[in-house]
This record gives sequence, structure tokens and C-alpha cells, in this order.
Amino acid sequence: MLNRVVYRDYLAGVPMDHSDGLFKEIFKYALWILLASNVGMLLSQIDMQLIIVFLGAKDAGYYTNYLSLIGIPFLLVTPLIGFLFPVVSGLSGSGQSEQISSIRKFFTKYFAVAAIPASLALGFF
Repeated sequence: MLNRVVYRDYLAGVPMDHSDGLFKEIFKYALWILLASNVGMLLSQIDMQLIIVFLGAKDAGYYTNYLSLIGIPFLLVTPLIGFLFPVVSGLSGSGQSEQISSIRKFFTKYFAVAAIPASLALGFF
């Protein structure tokens, strides 16, 4: 109950747009995203079944390990991009290009430091 009250207080001064056109646009976008994610999942399952049929169980296991190794960087990068996109969008909208430049330099430096050993390690596999 406490969280609900704090949440209401936080949004008390925020103007809401209740237009039907905006709701329909967002709903259609959400349906397309849902359809695309389900089609992607279905195609990945068909891919795995074909791998098992053509290569056999042992080689399909190797392929599954390969897919897992390739997916590890996306577990780290995707949430980071999901966080940075609105931050950079907000900074760009307010014209604060020096903060965008410092964010870019920071992440370029640390991604390079992390990406080189990670790519070498995954290259050995």
C-alpha cells in the first residue's frame, strides 16, 4: 500500500495523454512486436530440429554450446543499451552534446578493455 501512495504522489503533476489514436498506435506496435518475437522463437525451434536431423545429437549439442557462447555478450549489452538509449535521447533532445561525448568516450574505453579479452576467449572455443 505504501508503494502505491508514493507512486501516485510521484505521478500527480505529470500530464497524461488519453487520446485513442495514441493508444491504438502503441497497441498495434505491441502486437507486431509480440508477433515478431513468436515468429523468431518458432524459427529458432525449427532451426534446432533441422540441426538435430541433419547433424545428429552429438553435433547438435556442439551447436547448442556455440549458440550459448555467442549469446553471452548479448546478456550484458542488451540491458545496457536499453538503459543508455533513453539517457542519450534525453540528452540529445536538450542539446547537451558534451555529456553525450563523455558517455561515448567512457563506454568506448571500457568496452574495448572488456571486448578484447572476451573475443580472444571466445575465439579459442
